[in-house]
Amino acid sequence: MKLQYAARSVSGQRDANQDAVLAIAPVYAPLDALTWGLFAVADGMGGYTGGELASALSIRALADVF
Repeated sequence: MKLQYAARSVSGQRDANQDAVLAIAPVYAPLDALTWGLFAVADGMGGYTGGELASALSIRALADVF
């Protein structure tokens, strides 16, 4: 099985996009053994101060422990 993925985020009416995404694709080993992947979305805070930092830190924390 082949997995395809994509990410897209639109800021709409705001000047900055505060959303963050993480995509760590599963790795396929011989004999179709699967090593798990991780896909995550951290939604911004609606333009509030610090929303961009909050979503980035959330994604970074997930990536660090995975």
